[in-house]
Amino acid sequence: MHTMQCNGKTVRLIDTPGFDDSHRSDADVLQELAYWLVMAHEKGIKISGIVYLHRITDPRLQGSHLRGLDIFKKMCGIEAYPGIVIATTRWDEVSSEDGNRRQAELIERREFWGEIREGGCIITTTSSGEMSAKQIIQHIVRKDRRLTLQIQLEMGDLGRQLYETAAGQVLYSSWMKEKIRLETQVNVLRSKINH
Repeated sequence: MHTMQCNGKTVRLIDTPGFDDSHRSDADVLQELAYWLVMAHEKGIKISGIVYLHRITDPRLQGSHLRGLDIFKKMCGIEAYPGIVIATTRWDEVSSEDGNRRQAELIERREFWGEIREGGCIITTTSSGEMSAKQIIQHIVRKDRRLTLQIQLEMGDLGRQLYETAAGQVLYSSWMKEKIRLETQVNVLRSKINH
């Protein structure tokens, strides 16, 4: 946690792990985020905004990246969309044409950022400079929101287990698909061995 002053207010920035981390599973990341968020909710700590960082160098949103975005959406819930800022990074590593094309596709497609944008989030670019990060924080402070995320309501107020939440179901359903796929492969191999 990093504490700073912005527009006369104390701001606490919390850096969280992201989904599709090469060192941790999405399940571990979701569990850590969920339990921290529920603890904060129970202590009356409100979130003013969420900054979702996306590398513009990533050419496609598919597979685990898309699942991570789905988990994020379900964790936040539509009511929190106006408090989200999506910031694209690493613009210095792509041509303006490629970066703009990728960002436009992400914004236009509902299954990517379109749904969140329709719900009121802000989409911006950020450079490695300190100024753009401060501008994002100033935007969140000016809006002066107090967000309750969907996962906080589901686990905190409704007493659901993590796997029973909307975000948990995204992970659970992908595991079930993989389990069915592997079971099918095993059955095919068994039948080949037995014949």
